Amino acid sequence: MCGYRKLYLLLATIVTAAIGFGMIIFGKMKMNEVVFLDAFLSDHIHVGRTFIGLGVLLFIIAFVGMAGVTMHISLFLLIYACLMLTLVVTQIVVGVTIFTRMATIRNSLSRTLEEKFRTYDQHKAEIDKLQSVILCCGMSGPKVWKIKDLPPSCCGMEKGSCSVKSAYSSSCSEKAGNIVEGGLYFVSIICFILIFIELKCVALACCLSDFSALLSLCAGLGGGPKEKPQTASSSEHTTSREILLRE
Repeated sequence: MCGYRKLYLLLATIVTAAIGFGMIIFGKMKMNEVVFLDAFLSDHIHVGRTFIGLGVLLFIIAFVGMAGVTMHISLFLLIYACLMLTLVVTQIVVGVTIFTRMATIRNSLSRTLEEKFRTYDQHKAEIDKLQSVILCCGMSGPKVWKIKDLPPSCCGMEKGSCSVKSAYSSSCSEKAGNIVEGGLYFVSIICFILIFIELKCVALACCLSDFSALLSLCAGLGGGPKEKPQTASSSEHTTSREILLRE
């Protein structure tokens, strides 16, 4: 039974390490894809950075657990279990924060977009990049945008004129909000799915740990009081006294 647990935990640590590495790569890709949103969401949860951070932690913790299983070191297994529990708590906090702050994040994004669209000339590069990437035009659509001439980015061009008929019909506020919301919900769902795997790994790591050996090691390191062994002369003296008393 113990052999099956070791094999399962070893496979679980390998899988979690692979997931962590995959999250790092995915987070890097996300950072490159949504870099245009940094100017509008600089103070809030970033999907790419969150994935990279969780991925790095998961990869390192899985490596500690793998070392504990393969080298049969109970201390490593307990450290692995404690770190994994810490990661579980972190993921719960991240997931709950996303769900509770989603409306606040969307409102903040809308306010930032509204301010930058109102002062388009000062933020032309950021807005043109946003409109070209997510295929939108204006804060609430091209028909509502109070501007003399629509920028070429509303038609996916770098130069030229763009009419209301040929411009993207989607509003940038709605599209950007949906992208941010979808990404953050995806992060929270991944966090909660990983929690079940991680808790199973914690339980197995605790079952495979040798608590008695660790307690003995801690007691030895603590340097508790030791009994002073009796010398040969003292033991002979005690024996002679006992003989005299009997006589």
